[in-house]
Amino acid sequence: MTYRHQNVTTRPCGAENGCAAGRRGINADGNREFLEVRAMLIQPLLTVREVAEILKLKESTIRQMISAGKLRAIKFGREWRVTQHDLAACLDAHATKLA
Repeated sequence: MTYRHQNVTTRPCGAENGCAAGRRGINADGNREFLEVRAMLIQPLLTVREVAEILKLKESTIRQMISAGKLRAIKFGREWRVTQHDLAACLDAHATKLA
């Protein structure tokens, strides 16, 4: 039997077994959301300060971009983290398109 995440019980993961992961959208059919989160966590995570330094912007501007949904981020407690992939996707989305 395969388990999708570290679980303290011996039951398989899933909403039908009372697992919170199933209620978060991780389903037995196509665990797509789970795989996205897992792939996101494998990559190095950048802090708001690091992203601001890379883009030569203020930290408050980066936080506004996260709040507006322009930059995808993960919140750990009070801190936001951004994957390099999500930063690249944000830059690609806002890049000038040549005709």
